[in-house]
Amino acid sequence: MYRLITFETRLDNLIQILSPLGEFPSLELLVLGQTSSLIHNAAKIYFYTSLHAAQPSTHIVRCLVIEQIGILRSIDAMRSAHLWSIFVTALYALGDDERMFFLDTFAKLEAVSSTRSATQAAQSIVQTVWKRRDFEVILEPSSNKVVSDWVKYIRPLSEGLSLA
Repeated sequence: MYRLITFETRLDNLIQILSPLGEFPSLELLVLGQTSSLIHNAAKIYFYTSLHAAQPSTHIVRCLVIEQIGILRSIDAMRSAHLWSIFVTALYALGDDERMFFLDTFAKLEAVSSTRSATQAAQSIVQTVWKRRDFEVILEPSSNKVVSDWVKYIRPLSEGLSLA
């Protein structure tokens, strides 16, 4: 338990230091900062959902997903480096509006990415997870057993998936 708390503290306090403004054009520096924030937040989502079994409706996950959506809306040019962060965040989208946002985001990424098949595979897994969660809520609305989504849904679907 101590290791888990230490890891959580380090993750929460992680800071990305970017190069001085003179080394990169301001647009490049902005993209680096946005990408860094996306990866950091996605790592937090992964941490809370895989190790703490946080659900899509858990407050910290909701806050991180909303923050990710804000960052993604501000990015002018999608890059393949964003795929992992989009994948992890999209898995925890709630409601039709958020899900449609991520489907549109996958489409934008697919249009500009050299990793088209990886983008399609990630989107397919995300949609399958959404369907399974929705179906489970209909069948077992009062289940008290809390199991990590990563163990239950995502790991079995994503074995061998490369989002690098």
